[in-house]
Amino acid sequence: MRRKPDPKTTDPIDYIATRLEWLYEEREKSKGSEMIFDKAITELDTVLELLKRNKLLSMNPMGG
Repeated sequence: MRRKPDPKTTDPIDYIATRLEWLYEEREKSKGSEMIFDKAITELDTVLELLKRNKLLSMNPMGG
C-alpha cells in the first residue's frame, strides 16, 4: 500500500521553508558558527524567493 506523499517534502517551496526554520533554530543554539548558518540561510532564502517568483509568474496568464 502506498502512503500519501507528505506535502512538506514534495513541494520545493514548503521543503525549503521547513529547512529554513530548522536552520534558524540551529543557529540560535550554535556558538561560534553563526556565519556558516547565515550563509546557508541566505542561499536558501534566495532559492525560496526565486521559486515563489517563478510560481507566481506561472500562475499569471498575462505574465509571460
